[in-house]
Amino acid sequence: MDEVWQLPPRQRIQRWRELRKRICELSNILEQLQVVLDFWNTTPVGVRKVDPYDESTWSTPWEMLHQNDYDENVVALGMAYTLHYSNIACRLLLVQDVEKSDIKLIVLVDNKYILNYTYNVIDTTDIVDEVDILKDIDVSTLSK
Repeated sequence: MDEVWQLPPRQRIQRWRELRKRICELSNILEQLQVVLDFWNTTPVGVRKVDPYDESTWSTPWEMLHQNDYDENVVALGMAYTLHYSNIACRLLLVQDVEKSDIKLIVLVDNKYILNYTYNVIDTTDIVDEVDILKDIDVSTLSK
């Protein structure tokens, strides 16, 4: 799927639509989450593109796919939007890991699974004990 990011904007958006259809065909949440990880972890990630504290700097999924410019937080947004538009409820958490000197967005699914904390891994909420939650955002409030 990594060729997705080399495609023109319209085709990237089409691939994202195909991804969401594929997710909806799966019945196991872990399989669904793995498909999301497999897609979004192929993005070419660069320096900070959005302010994780300021939701007004966050693109819609269509803008994001059109701009094709990603950082770790944009990837979390992409994962969250993908789940949301696949009818899988999720939340975005802005977390601070003091030990790692890291502040970033992660995705919480079913109050059980975490995406975007550890690269290409579906973590459990046990990791939340290791971080401070600075903000908890319902993804449906971001959809336009």
